[in-house]
Amino acid sequence: MTDIHPSTTVRNDVSAVSDGQSTGCIVYWSLSGRVPATELLTALEDMADIPPESGPKLAGEREMLARAVKIVAGRRREVLLDSCRGDFQLVYREEPDGGASTPVYSGKLRVHLGDDGEVVYSDSAHPLCAEISNEYSARRGCFDTREISVWLTELLDKSHAVRMRPRGGFYYLPGARVLQFRAAVMALRACSEHVVYEIPAMSSRETAEAIISALRHEVEAATQRAQELMEGSPGKRARRTHLAELVKVKIKLGAYAEFMDGTLDGVITALDNASAVVSQTLLEGE
Repeated sequence: MTDIHPSTTVRNDVSAVSDGQSTGCIVYWSLSGRVPATELLTALEDMADIPPESGPKLAGEREMLARAVKIVAGRRREVLLDSCRGDFQLVYREEPDGGASTPVYSGKLRVHLGDDGEVVYSDSAHPLCAEISNEYSARRGCFDTREISVWLTELLDKSHAVRMRPRGGFYYLPGARVLQFRAAVMALRACSEHVVYEIPAMSSRETAEAIISALRHEVEAATQRAQELMEGSPGKRARRTHLAELVKVKIKLGAYAEFMDGTLDGVITALDNASAVVSQTLLEGE
């Protein structure tokens, strides 16, 4: 992993020291380019003991084609993209008629996936076809930055990491999970240009308060979603989904409560109360 200068801070109350295995780490990343799926999944299994089913998930072929079409359309000022039904429609600019100053977007090229997974064009002789096909072929069998970012977030979630900002981006990873996460990152770096940064967190009262604050925010968000759900008329499936979310948050809180000396007791109680309400409505609906 790339070392960060000790003066780096993520919040005013969390700073860096030298060893993250004892204090935990602040984690964030910078992703660039695509990664061959087979190469990364093999590296994860060999270097981090992560089975393929627990690795990143490939986007569907239609999503890959959509990205390819958008990239090609974005490169050319004379092309506009208009999605329609199951196809993609590119509208390209033709020369103005009769000396008109405003160009007319009258040419149309439809693009869709055939049953065999190959790209089908309404006009296979159009110059854009080869460009789209090449872009699509380059993406097939590869993880884009989106898939890697989603996977890293899920991996941190399974490691009981805490979001240091409401919308994510920076996460506090407990010291007990640092080595496991680091092994996965080393596998990622072995076959890509992606960089995952690790800032060892300072062990102090201020750091503990920052972590507790982030945990409280996570609990408040989960209980608020549950409250809003119960104010409506949710189906059984929706209630079970929200109950599972609350249980997952409680498991994470339990992991932190072991070394927080009772400071999370009130937060856990609030979460228990929200879980009890959702559980009761499930029982009443049986």
